[in-house]
Amino acid sequence: MRADVEKTSYAEAAPRKKPPTPVRPQKRIEPPVVTSPKIEPPVSTPLKKAEPPPLTPAAQNPANQTPSVFTRSAPSTDANIRNAGLLDRLVRAYPEFLQSHDGQSVAWRDGERMQFDDGRDKTSGERLELPDLEDSFFDAYPNGADATNPPPDFDPGRSIFEPFFTKMYGDCKTGDVENRMAEVVWLPKNWGGKIKATTVNDVDERLSKISSELDDLPSEFMKYLKPPSDGYSCRPIAGTARIGMHGYAAAIDLNQAFGDNWQNARRSRRQYRYRNRIPLEIVDIFEKHGFIWGGRWSHFDTFHFEYRPELIAGFDPGPAAPRPDPAQTVARPTPPPETPQVQNQPQPTTAPAQTDALPLPERQPRNIR
Repeated sequence: MRADVEKTSYAEAAPRKKPPTPVRPQKRIEPPVVTSPKIEPPVSTPLKKAEPPPLTPAAQNPANQTPSVFTRSAPSTDANIRNAGLLDRLVRAYPEFLQSHDGQSVAWRDGERMQFDDGRDKTSGERLELPDLEDSFFDAYPNGADATNPPPDFDPGRSIFEPFFTKMYGDCKTGDVENRMAEVVWLPKNWGGKIKATTVNDVDERLSKISSELDDLPSEFMKYLKPPSDGYSCRPIAGTARIGMHGYAAAIDLNQAFGDNWQNARRSRRQYRYRNRIPLEIVDIFEKHGFIWGGRWSHFDTFHFEYRPELIAGFDPGPAAPRPDPAQTVARPTPPPETPQVQNQPQPTTAPAQTDALPLPERQPRNIR
């Protein structure tokens, strides 16, 4: 009983714990939302791409454009388009003889038509031995370029379609070419000798203009220009049955002492190293008048030039003249060379120009092209 009283007393004596006061959650104060005005990026007007000027009809066809160095003839997905452009150049180059073309053949003024492309794929050797007109354009002639080593078998214009040029210039074996030749005084101020050139396509007059421009070059250029080694020569190219442009009196070789030829540069039967000593100032003058240079061939002949205006992109031979009648054509008379009048200057150590033509050096058989 005592224990119960004590237990009760102890229970009454113990303080009663108060329940914890509930904590009210505080209201979260959100920061004020600051709204800034939206800045739109400036509206930029797109720049209008400048439109290129419209192409001329000649420029629209890649065959009429000046090629880069060492390229094949202007490519085209359509061979007909390509050939049409090349035929344009061919007709434009020989206006006295060619009238038009139909994209596949060229029409002569006498009514004859000549096929342009025989459609055959050929090796470089076949393009020389079995050419058509199109084969001359297989490699694009790089007029105006520097003289650098061409890649193998890069020979623009080395292929000559003889039926085309024989019809135009005549056959040297029958005397047709000689009946239409004239003498050209070469370098009247610095040499005064004479070379022979055809009057067809005014080749003789073009060579006379070239001679005048070359004659005004500084004296250090003269050693390359005189005496010329070859002009007209009616004989096949050495080792072949082909007649080159010399057989049509439409080519000239400069001083052979400074000329380099691929056959003479052979290190072995198949290897040879390109070499050239002819200054490009001389080459530029020839190309300006429609002559191509043998130094642009991998089978190089660096002192050789021939009249092939169809291969020079953009060349304009001038207005067409009446076509000459071969039966009545007479060689043009050549005026005597003029002796330059020099006053108050010491006489040059070299011989002055002479009114009598100097004889050409004896021609030697050539191993070219």
